[in-house]
Amino acid sequence: MPQGVRTIKVLDPSKVADRTRRKQEASSKRDTARKTHEDASKRREKRVDQKKGLDARLKEAKSDEDKVVLQQQIADLDTKIQQDDTEMTNAHNEEARFEQEEKDAEMQEVYVEKQVDGEDDPDNPKPSIESTESIDPTDFAAKLMKGLRISDRAEVIDITQDIQLRNTQAVTCYKGGLGKPAIVVDCEIPDWIIYRIRKDVMHPENCPNLMKWRRAGKVKDSKTEEKWKVKDIADILGIAIEVPPGFDGKPEDLVRLIPPLSGAQKDRLKKLGKPIPKQPDVQLLIQWKEGLKAEGEDEERFTSWESRSGCRTLWKKREIADTYLLKKATEFESGYRKAGGKHSSEERSMSPVGIPSAASTPSRGGTPNSDDSETPLTEEEEEEEEEENEEKKRQKKKQDEKKRKEKKKEEEKKKEEEKKKEEKKKKEEKKKKEEGRRGRRGRRRRRQRRIRNSSVKLTPTQQGELIEAFGTYWEKKQAK
Repeated sequence: MPQGVRTIKVLDPSKVADRTRRKQEASSKRDTARKTHEDASKRREKRVDQKKGLDARLKEAKSDEDKVVLQQQIADLDTKIQQDDTEMTNAHNEEARFEQEEKDAEMQEVYVEKQVDGEDDPDNPKPSIESTESIDPTDFAAKLMKGLRISDRAEVIDITQDIQLRNTQAVTCYKGGLGKPAIVVDCEIPDWIIYRIRKDVMHPENCPNLMKWRRAGKVKDSKTEEKWKVKDIADILGIAIEVPPGFDGKPEDLVRLIPPLSGAQKDRLKKLGKPIPKQPDVQLLIQWKEGLKAEGEDEERFTSWESRSGCRTLWKKREIADTYLLKKATEFESGYRKAGGKHSSEERSMSPVGIPSAASTPSRGGTPNSDDSETPLTEEEEEEEEEENEEKKRQKKKQDEKKRKEKKKEEEKKKEEEKKKEEKKKKEEKKKKEEGRRGRRGRRRRRQRRIRNSSVKLTPTQQGELIEAFGTYWEKKQAK
């Protein structure tokens, strides 16, 4: 073998694709067998219940003819129950067989041997001699804490396309979430600075919360309601990746989206007591053309850390944002390794807050263009989604309260109007009654005046008839 050449193992894409195909086929057939077993079990339960009913009727049957018919029906059910038992046994065996095939596919070798020399060896790159300037990580972290300008890049970004820190590392900021993850800067290679998201480090008291400086989805100018856009970006300074302890792959591969899990796969993980895989967190470090004063601060900030969901908001399309994140991760991480960086991943104690192990991270065979509607979310994205749902609930509650008040106000207004109508009606009726009384009194007075004013003279005959009529009237009244 030539001097300087050694043999390494690298992933074979064709073998990876074959393993994925075998796993998917086995999983699909296993789910079919499981469904067959469940259907047969349900049918068997129904037939057992039917048989119990027929047995009860057979005991109560009186005629021999009815007994013969019931016995024949019971015999038919026994035959069908035996068929269901056989189908359940076969389905159970099939499910176990396909489950073993899925495990065998998982164990399939996907690496091939490759001979490389010192120049092409990705695991043992030659040190860079392009820059001999060193960077003090504490000073660099101080600039990041203050959000000061770091890059002088002028060209436009192409959007299509136990604490243990080494002496080249420092904490720059933290973000909300379980364990308050911190972003650590590693200045081992000055030309290729890398960042890691870690939960096993403590952050100093003056360490800022990166959530305060975020701009994705926020209004840039309150007058125009214009939001921050990609055109406002001055440079991309780096990308922070959550690398599990002991991870022996390339950190940029963790930026690839985890393929969506089916409902059956999630149920299987739950039954085995295993956690549902989560997408490792990534944060993109952006320097903006314009400064921003965060709430409660007097100094302008020019940098911000944006999450995957924030990048999707900025670039407006998931595919573009996901592709760009992977591109920048590959650029910074591969540049760091080629320049002699040796700490892409490092052994450290496990975090008490549950960083997923390398073994639990599923194969990233998906592409940024795949439908990731079910793609596992990072803890931060879950928190953002939960906060968004809570905000929706609060808004719905406010709207419901507003509608309730408006409805109550409308009902009170309606009652008030009805009350006014009732009062008006009563007044009108009272007025009519009063007018009626006044009319009757007036007519009575007019009749009395006519009687007093009458000058009619009665003849002797009329006078006699009147006296006689009055006498008759008086006798009748006395008789009553």
